[in-house]
Formats: sequence, C-alpha cells, structure tokens
Amino acid sequence: MSKKKKKLAYQGGAQPVSAEYDRKQAFKRRKKTSKSRSRRAQSSVMEPTTSPLLDLPPELRNEIYRLVLVKDRQIRVTKRTATQPGITRVNRQTRQESLGIFLKENNFVVTVRRGLPEPPLTHWAAKNTSGITSRFKGVETWSNILRWLEMSHSHGYWCPAGAVDRKGTAIDKAFEMVVVMTGFPWEVVETVLEAYRAGLAAANPGWAWVKKVQD
Repeated sequence: MSKKKKKLAYQGGAQPVSAEYDRKQAFKRRKKTSKSRSRRAQSSVMEPTTSPLLDLPPELRNEIYRLVLVKDRQIRVTKRTATQPGITRVNRQTRQESLGIFLKENNFVVTVRRGLPEPPLTHWAAKNTSGITSRFKGVETWSNILRWLEMSHSHGYWCPAGAVDRKGTAIDKAFEMVVVMTGFPWEVVETVLEAYRAGLAAANPGWAWVKKVQD
C-alpha cells in the first residue's frame, strides 16, 4: 500500500486522542452529570412531602400533636429560640393543623428588657396574642415602650397582659388605648399616648419609666 493510501486509511479510523481533547470531554461529562443531579434534586424538592401521620383520622392526629407539642411548663421565648418545633415544619398540612395547637395551648414567658421584648419582630411569638407572660427586667424607658406600642399598632405585635403592679397596669392601659384606636393613624395614636405619659409623670414623678429617655 502506498503512503498516500496508508494515510487515508489511517484518517478513516479512530483518531488519536490528545490530552487537551481528553480534558475537554471529561469536563463536558462532569457538567452533564451535575445538571442531571440538579434536576433530580429540584424534582424531589418540588414533590410534596407525604407522611403516614396524615393517613390517620383528624382526631387522632390532634392527640398526637398535643402529646408532642403541649408542655406542662412555661416555655421561655428568647432570641435563640427562633425556630418552631420540627413537626410544625414537615409540610403545609401538618403546619396548618399543629401550629395553632402549639401557640394556643402552651404558656410562654417573654423577657421585656427596659420596656422592649427580647424576641425580634420576625420571631414566631410576635403575633401570638394569648398565653404569653411578660417578665420585666431593668428600668423601662418610654422610647422603648413607645416602640413596642407602635409594633402592636402596625403589625399586630403581642401586648402584655396580667399586670401585677401599678407600673404593669399603666403599660397594660396604654396597650388597651392602642387597641381601641386601631383605625387611627399612628401619628394620632402617638399624640394621645404622649398625653397619657405626661399625665402619669405628673401624677407620680418617681416612676422613672415614664420619662422620655432615648434608648
């Protein structure tokens, strides 16, 4: 066979693979595998999570929720306890069924420092208006109390209840005023509250918390 024919025959067969070509092909295979895994992961996330619990009768599910979620002691709410129990986050249905039991059938304790609750606005306790006991610490300042009152007016933030002293009663009454004036703009409500504060300070100057001190 002539050199020319040998060359043509060689070109018609499998070509030798260079190192650069091999690297490119390996990269393409890895990229394809990665995309395939990503699609499978997205598919598994989008599929609704099922649980044998949901096959049980509603009455039995509620009893199970109560056994898991309802405590015989007060639950302390802090900045660090920002997550809700796992059973309330399994899927949409278990959340709808169990979250109300957790929030309404437990008793929670929230520490109020200098007139402002510890949990942030994003905390799950922010809009729970029942079963919360306020534990006041430090000297409350009016600026903090006013901020708390505005949270209640604007976002439905929970308010204290069950006051055990004159100071707590005065704060309770301020929240009652905010509830009554729900339909009014905050600027109007704030004006009324400032007048209320001035009246308290005039009646008893010894109450340091009614002084308008900036936080």
